[in-house]
Amino acid sequence: MKIAFIQHSFGFTSGIDTVTYELSKRISKKHDVTIFTFNNEYDSNIGIEIKESSIPFKKNRVFNAVLSPIFIHKIAEIQKSIKKYDVVNSHMYPANIIPLLPTKIENPLNVVIAWSTEPIKLFPKLTEKLYFAFLKKANGYAVKRADEVIAPCDFVKQWIKKDYGVEATEMFLDGVNFDLFDKKTSGDSIYHKYPFLEDSPVILYVGRLTPHKNIDILIKSFKIVKSDIPDAKLVIVGKKSFLRYFEYLKRLVRDENLEKDVLFTDVVPWVDLPKYYTICDVYATCSQWEGFLRAEAFAMEKPIVAFDVTSHGETVKHRKNGLLVKEQTPEAFANALIELLLDDNLRRVMGRNGYKWAKENLDFDVIAENFMNFVENKWRARR
Repeated sequence: MKIAFIQHSFGFTSGIDTVTYELSKRISKKHDVTIFTFNNEYDSNIGIEIKESSIPFKKNRVFNAVLSPIFIHKIAEIQKSIKKYDVVNSHMYPANIIPLLPTKIENPLNVVIAWSTEPIKLFPKLTEKLYFAFLKKANGYAVKRADEVIAPCDFVKQWIKKDYGVEATEMFLDGVNFDLFDKKTSGDSIYHKYPFLEDSPVILYVGRLTPHKNIDILIKSFKIVKSDIPDAKLVIVGKKSFLRYFEYLKRLVRDENLEKDVLFTDVVPWVDLPKYYTICDVYATCSQWEGFLRAEAFAMEKPIVAFDVTSHGETVKHRKNGLLVKEQTPEAFANALIELLLDDNLRRVMGRNGYKWAKENLDFDVIAENFMNFVENKWRARR
């Protein structure tokens, strides 16, 4: 089969881009796979054909997403190419509308993966609210016209049905590369770079630094943790997506006198991420909204603490592989962190449980096989 993946931007810091990379890498062993994008950050030697239609603003993901459809000649280039494919897969706007403009391209099976869209109330600025309101509308347009829609978990499946009136197929997609996230990974190079982390209990967060991720609540929770566990450290790994919010986080750390205990690493190379998981004792996220809560921590046998909202309960099984916190306050979240940090045996048991569940359900080898079985069956049914 000839399979085309369309990503408006194909890079290292996006979970959706990672899903496309991991799926295409495995699927290309048996099928003809091409990735179409406006901005490629991967090397050409990764074993996958990547066709980049370069446009202005390509390195700015927001401008790229909003403005790329106005470059009609670039859209036309991709449309002409994908007509020759059996299957086209896309995720979010603007990639998911390319097979539909100005009319739907009939030949390929058009498969859209929908991840849900954060409620606009989670964003403080009017421009952000307008952007996410537009994003929801645009994604809805693509979902309603797709041949097949896949939801990465039950939470998103129900969200799609409620907000778009579309019945999606539920399938885990945001998986783990167990070759990279190997629980035997050494963290020595991280201790060498940041000696103050060694011999200290470490709480880790990995992800974008955006308001709806509630990193400010995590920092406030950490301040409470410090009162019970004075030598604890907090490591925050991720892109500064909202600069004003990042400046607020830095001020908060300074005001709480935590500058020696909170580390902002910014983005780290993908191959180094497992080392950060290795040195942590607990993975923590205070996010208010996730289409699916990623589980690299489980691959490294680390328990997860998260608020009991949106899709989190589909990754974290309360008191089996982590703790779900119902009350969304720094105090309640801190209590969960303290419980795990003070109980070595509980952390080990939860970590092993998390590993077993993730290996059975979220190994990208398993996900790629499930995805291809689904696509092949749907494609044959159309012939």
